[in-house]
Amino acid sequence: MKRVLVTGADGFTGWHLLPKLRSAGYEVWAGVRSSARLPLPGAPRTAELDLSRPETLRAALAAAQPDAIIHLAAISQVGQAPAHRFYEVNTLGTQRLLDAVVHSGLRPNMLLASSGAVYGAPKRSGVIAESAPLSPGSHYAASKAAMEMAAHAYMAELPCWLLRPFNYTGPGQSARFLVPKLVEHFREGAAEIRLGNTHVEREFSDVSWVCDAYIALLQLPGRGSAVNICTGQGHSIQGLIERLVEMTGHRPQIVRDPHLVREGEPVRVVGDNSCLRQWFDAPAPDMGDTLQRMLSQGDV
Repeated sequence: MKRVLVTGADGFTGWHLLPKLRSAGYEVWAGVRSSARLPLPGAPRTAELDLSRPETLRAALAAAQPDAIIHLAAISQVGQAPAHRFYEVNTLGTQRLLDAVVHSGLRPNMLLASSGAVYGAPKRSGVIAESAPLSPGSHYAASKAAMEMAAHAYMAELPCWLLRPFNYTGPGQSARFLVPKLVEHFREGAAEIRLGNTHVEREFSDVSWVCDAYIALLQLPGRGSAVNICTGQGHSIQGLIERLVEMTGHRPQIVRDPHLVREGEPVRVVGDNSCLRQWFDAPAPDMGDTLQRMLSQGDV
């Protein structure tokens, strides 16, 4: 049985990942801040882990002695924090973690969660491969790109995967994100929903499938390379709305909010998953199944 330490374990992704890791036979340690949601699913052992406090990183590593680390801890949404906090947590926090791992003498397989947002908005619609230039368009995306650059300084000593998940969703995701916002409005029978462009097409993978991809890569030594975590399939916002109408029988008025419109954004942006399919080729759940789970469960 291998030991896995998951940072940010009490977040949306960690909540789905922890029980999957246990079912896969791993001994799971959850690195959480003192304000974490407890108890956590999957009954992991817990260790205090605060990316701003190196002493907690050293103590967590000493306690867990992990064979692998899945690093999820981050500020994850544009507008969620002042600009400097994205770099303090996502970039410098990751650097502190990597530094603590190197000085611990441990050599765990490292999975570092970056983001498909590092590519920015391409000038035209298309499929984005890992070879595409990085052009982050927000402090969140820039902090993740900088995190990747910082990680390269440690790759001579640590096996690392740089994971670039595109949009994904599922039960328990905050309604600050688009798909759970839609689901919440339909569940509550809202008269209207204020949105930006509804005819753009984007990736929206299922969080359960994303977790399965992480576990598949966890079994392979990191190669210092970036991997898109995506299905290569796009879904239009209007298409999601129509599916929810079919499922609920409710049709709210869609109000185009100019503050939510991104002028000049490409119509279709999806990820190229050719690289991922070398190691993980499980079919993604149908989006309708994901939406139904979200409508039915609401939270996890």
